[in-house]
Amino acid sequence: MRRAATKGSIVVLVMILVAAAFGIAFGYLQYINNSFPSKVSEFDRYASVSSYSFNGSIFSVTLRWFDSAKYRPLYAQLVSDQYASRVYDITDQLYQNNTLLLPFPVEISLPSMTNVEILIAVNNITNGADFTIVHWIGNVNRSSS
Repeated sequence: MRRAATKGSIVVLVMILVAAAFGIAFGYLQYINNSFPSKVSEFDRYASVSSYSFNGSIFSVTLRWFDSAKYRPLYAQLVSDQYASRVYDITDQLYQNNTLLLPFPVEISLPSMTNVEILIAVNNITNGADFTIVHWIGNVNRSSS
């Protein structure tokens, strides 16, 4: 009887270790996939903000993308002092007129946000290099634009 309990304990321990290793590997992959390229370039060379609005639960940004033949937006994130959105894949969001619509749901209702920034990972189609562009919007209140 004592041996069976020992074998059962070993099986449980191995299962726990495998689950922990899987969790660490999954977390690492999630970190890699959601991190922005470290090289940063000027936002104004690639896009301009046409408009933005904030209703307390959604922060929407409309961008004009300058050169979709050479540069492709990959993913974006809204960051402020109060909130950071999840990272959104935007590779298919670029419309024919080079307009990019980015609605960022804010999962907690907020009356305002300070130091709002939009981060966009960009791919240079010509050489394959990835970089980040950042646009600082500033402080926003509900219904501001």
